This record gives sequence, C-alpha cells and structure tokens, in this order.
Amino acid sequence: MAILQSMLREREYKLSEAAGTKALELLTELTAHKPENFANARDVRNLMENAIANHASRIVTIPGAQEDKEKLSTIEPEDIKI
Repeated sequence: MAILQSMLREREYKLSEAAGTKALELLTELTAHKPENFANARDVRNLMENAIANHASRIVTIPGAQEDKEKLSTIEPEDIKI
C-alpha cells in the first residue's frame, strides 16, 4: 500500500477510503497467491496505471467533473481492477 500511495501521490492522485480498502484487499490477495513472476513495485504500478486509466474513462462521463479538482484527483473503488 505504501508503494501504491507513493506512486499516486507523485501523480497527484489519492485513494478514497473505499478505494483504499479495495486496493488493500486486492494487494493482500495478490501477495497471498504470488505468481512466479511477482514483483511488488511492477505489479503495484500496473494496478495504479489501470486505476488511473479507469478513472479517466469514468470522469469523462460525469458532467462538470472536469472542474472539480477533488473528483479529478480521487481514485474510487470502481477504478481499481486487476
């Protein structure tokens, strides 16, 4: 989670509380059943990049969201998928 939060902070994003819970659950599951090629930072970066892309796709459909810095910078649970 520290790696994810740091990477998001560098890009001026943050997790909502619910998104943080979901990310922790996914990362816990991922690390509990590590595939042979598992790499903490790489897998977290992939999760983050997918979340940012999903966020952008979601935000573009919300009227007025482009003027709301909070909405533009907050990753929600629906943005987090593996």
